[in-house]
Amino acid sequence: DDILPMLDNEELSEQLRLAAHIIFRASLILEVLEKSNIEDHPNNATRFIVLSQTDHIPTKYDKTSIAFSFNEDSPGLLHLILLEFASRKINLSKIESRPSKQLLGQYVFLIDFEGHRKENHIKETLENILNQVSILKIFGSYPRYIEPNTPN
Repeated sequence: DDILPMLDNEELSEQLRLAAHIIFRASLILEVLEKSNIEDHPNNATRFIVLSQTDHIPTKYDKTSIAFSFNEDSPGLLHLILLEFASRKINLSKIESRPSKQLLGQYVFLIDFEGHRKENHIKETLENILNQVSILKIFGSYPRYIEPNTPN
């Protein structure tokens, strides 16, 4: 059994006040978005994410998001990471690179891929990637969006 720290009345009151403020602000934003006609394409859709301390339970239709970086630059480093996915037939749904802002020419790579990190072939992939990068951050696994009326 986990023992959770209890908040005193003042701390609890402050936490509830903060939560109410966040919910109120979010509702105002949603109201403005709902009333405005901001889409530039009739098929556009807005999706929201829910942040959590834990992964969603596996659903068989999941996506996992990661970020990684290398300490040094040499030809083929990214290719070796992509081979980890390709050799296990793991589909990548997004890949981006962003400057690390640490060193000129150093990048952080962001990848979304199909599968849940609790699946054996995904665990194996992530373990192999961890051995090749300087930093690996697993943002989490969650159900992927499936367009209504489309086959999985």
